[in-house]
Amino acid sequence: MDEVVLSTGHGERRVWPLPARVVVHYMLALSLLFVNSHEEVIRKLVNGLRSLRT
Repeated sequence: MDEVVLSTGHGERRVWPLPARVVVHYMLALSLLFVNSHEEVIRKLVNGLRSLRT
């Protein structure tokens, strides 16, 4: 995907506060936990990522 975007001469124009891998995890979690609110999904994701650090 990155190669396709770069081949067009356009790249990312925004600086995101979250690393790309966290955004990917968030999008996957949203699709898996679609019955939950966005706030609940991010809470579960953050708690899960915290448990991986310890």
